[in-house]
Amino acid sequence: MMTGQSDDDPSSSHIQEQEIEDISSSSGNNSDSDSQGSFQPTHQPIKILWDSSHHHNQPQSLPSFQGEAATLKDIGNQLLKSGDAHGSLKCYAEALEILSGNNNNDDEIAKLQSILYSNQAVAFSKLHQYTIALQSASQAHSLNPSWPKPLHHIARAYLHLNNPRAAVKACLDGEKLVPISSEGLSEFTALMEEAVVAAQWYDGIELEVRCAGDDAWLGGPAPHVPELDGPEDDDGNGGGGGGVYHLDQDTCHHPALLETQHQDVGSGALAVTTTISGTDTSNTDALVSWNYSSKRRKTSFRSIKDAVAAARDGDRILLRSGIHNGMGESITIHKRVLIMGEGSLGDTVIDQRANCPTFRCVRGGVTIKNIDIDQTGFREAVLLEKGGVVLIDGCRIKCSGDVAVDIGDEAQPTLSHCIITAKKAGVRAFGSSKVKLTNCIIEKCGHQGVRAQESAVLSASHCLVQECEEEAALTMDTAKLALSNCTLRNNKGPGIDCSGAGEAVLKDTKVRDNVGGVWLWDASRVEMHHCELEGGPSHVVLVDGKKTKIEANQCVIKGSLHVTDAASRGLLSADTGNMFSDPDVPTDFPPESGPFIFVPSPYTRI
Repeated sequence: MMTGQSDDDPSSSHIQEQEIEDISSSSGNNSDSDSQGSFQPTHQPIKILWDSSHHHNQPQSLPSFQGEAATLKDIGNQLLKSGDAHGSLKCYAEALEILSGNNNNDDEIAKLQSILYSNQAVAFSKLHQYTIALQSASQAHSLNPSWPKPLHHIARAYLHLNNPRAAVKACLDGEKLVPISSEGLSEFTALMEEAVVAAQWYDGIELEVRCAGDDAWLGGPAPHVPELDGPEDDDGNGGGGGGVYHLDQDTCHHPALLETQHQDVGSGALAVTTTISGTDTSNTDALVSWNYSSKRRKTSFRSIKDAVAAARDGDRILLRSGIHNGMGESITIHKRVLIMGEGSLGDTVIDQRANCPTFRCVRGGVTIKNIDIDQTGFREAVLLEKGGVVLIDGCRIKCSGDVAVDIGDEAQPTLSHCIITAKKAGVRAFGSSKVKLTNCIIEKCGHQGVRAQESAVLSASHCLVQECEEEAALTMDTAKLALSNCTLRNNKGPGIDCSGAGEAVLKDTKVRDNVGGVWLWDASRVEMHHCELEGGPSHVVLVDGKKTKIEANQCVIKGSLHVTDAASRGLLSADTGNMFSDPDVPTDFPPESGPFIFVPSPYTRI
């Protein structure tokens, strides 16, 4: 959102371009309010983000019509703060009409119009009218091309309109107008990362990683190839012997070279193959490229770690078919890159044998695709931390000693078409992370299939959680869980377990053949719509706690209920449309074994 603030007397005020942050649109989360269940607040909080006025202490007199427009803008801003987007739009439209009738190509008037159009774009976005929001933001940009905020609104609107490539272009234009930190970050970084992942916009060069072969389990790199890696004593640093390189256009020559062949590979760069004068190259591998420039870029690597270290934002890293490893260390990804396995799923395997994660991602804009990750050790296979949008697509992830995928801080990953198995939880979300699972299979986990804790939000659609040793899905603390078109079956604990102030929303979801259906404790809350529930040998619905709340509509519920009076009203009222039936076998509380063993706490003495 945006607002302009003026002095109490509009006729003597000065125009300020002052920005109010729209938390929902600038946090990097591209989810609509209903995608996370019913937990999104109606009105998002706002705060001052920046003030681009260059004359804060130099007020000047304004014409009456301009002061009137500024006053209407301020009123519109207050309405937008209070959640009245329609009211704010009326104010902005009236202010723009006043200015349009008195436009003498004045720069200050153009800036005020730009602010009004930009605020208008935010209001339309609040109403999910992204096409009109895009038009307003574009008008704001045309009136004040040096102001970056309209480009942020343009990029966000394009994302909502499923045009992420146009969003990337808007972010690139915006980054030219804002300061870049020493780490290469800017105000557009988070949005840029989200757009890059959505568009799969990795327009850098391709780096290959050769497989480590039969000795991969020893933690070593791929065999050394002099033609690709240079002299062994200088391996990885370019050496004096050359290798496969990608060169910038202005470094594709050397006086000692007799013949140079240039091949355009896009993005203003050239791949260069050069023959040294008097050298017999009849036995040289066709992939080998030679160059002696200091600006050359190596493109063939012996390990994933070296390839990631050499990559730049936008590069693609291709893991050749075979066995790879992390060489006993985490592969820390801090660049905007695509890492993809060659062939079909299972052809490219990372055999990590270490007490550290295989992948540790510390920024957004990262895609990991088509890789079989086999983690042997007492740490998670994939650790996603800090903010940013990450996509893990079409991977098999197995962890023998811990959680398969651990997601914390403000990370915002999407896991799509993945198969996940773990010693502990399959997917654990904590901190303030926002996790999306689509078309995933989470099975045979030693603890829960999915676990949301602290203030995390985890949503899953068209997922299968089965054969886990404890609950299929767990939410606790103040975490939120949203399941749509999912199946939870054959788990040794209940399908859904909510405790603390955890919340869950289930839509078109099947919970069956578990030891229990949906269980609530403490002050937790559950909503169910068009679901099928069955409790197996225990209660299909168990509610324990005076502050718990459960609502079900149009659900088919089979089994015995063990609920409070208040909870029964949310289940048994005639207007809910629920259908009940008796269980096939007698039910009772499960025995104190397996996931139901009571472990006393030395801190609470319970």
